[in-house]
Amino acid sequence: MSFRVTNTYMNNQELSDIGLQQQRLAIAQQQVGNGLRINSPSDDPYGDAAVININTQTAVMNQFAQNATTVNNSLSVADGALNTYQQTLDTASSLLTEGQSTITTQSAKNAIATQLQGMAQTIISIANTQNEGEYVFGGTRQSVPPFDPATQALSALPTAPQLVQVQPGSAPIASGVTADSVFSNAGGTILATISSAITALQGTGNAAADQATLATAAQQLNAFSDQANISRTVIGSNMDAAQAASSLTSGTSTMLQNQASNIKSADFATASVNLTTAQTSLQALLDSVVTTDGKSLFDLLAGA
Repeated sequence: MSFRVTNTYMNNQELSDIGLQQQRLAIAQQQVGNGLRINSPSDDPYGDAAVININTQTAVMNQFAQNATTVNNSLSVADGALNTYQQTLDTASSLLTEGQSTITTQSAKNAIATQLQGMAQTIISIANTQNEGEYVFGGTRQSVPPFDPATQALSALPTAPQLVQVQPGSAPIASGVTADSVFSNAGGTILATISSAITALQGTGNAAADQATLATAAQQLNAFSDQANISRTVIGSNMDAAQAASSLTSGTSTMLQNQASNIKSADFATASVNLTTAQTSLQALLDSVVTTDGKSLFDLLAGA
């Protein structure tokens, strides 16, 4: 049994071939134009899936990098605040030494007490330092400032350091130290210490007791300075960890982006060859169609 290939079938096949060749030409033109081998999932389903997976990994790395940057900024602000705090303590310590001297007049002691009152306000500002809307010494207690400016009392709400993970598979690091661990110890708060020193300098009527209070306050200032040193050591260590994590995650993110780009990008030389081949093939097909049965391409498209 024989089959006869009709002109209609041949015309439809030729039209299909032309459409396919035009599609190939359009793809080649797009690749040469934008430099991308994958412009839609259908261009390379497996490659497109790989790019999506890489982009997901990149987003995760970028988030870790952002975490590290945020933590590093907070730690840097805290370290700067503690540096100012220690300078304030050094000045206060010098003033107390002067205040304990038997040759210091009461008028001079009153002046020292006034200076210490100003320093107490400075310390409150330091303890309540904020970075991007968060108290750097507040830890998990962010609803209230560490010190109440009116009462000069340390907040009674419990707190703990805020822990942030800065790279995958690693333990989180603290984004700061708490006010409780810096500005308070078994002897009370730094503000209570300064307050007692102010009272002693102004005089209670018991000179011996006032001298003992000033001596105790001086010892407490040294203890608080030591606490600040310890806190700055912790902060410095965590800053190093955050910076190392930032470098690692940023580098990984860049590597992943390059992988995705390599998968998506078209080789210009290959794309150019494909474009030329597609143009030549389409033109040859059009030329052959024109000579089929003596009909023109326009006749074919019109279904003549």
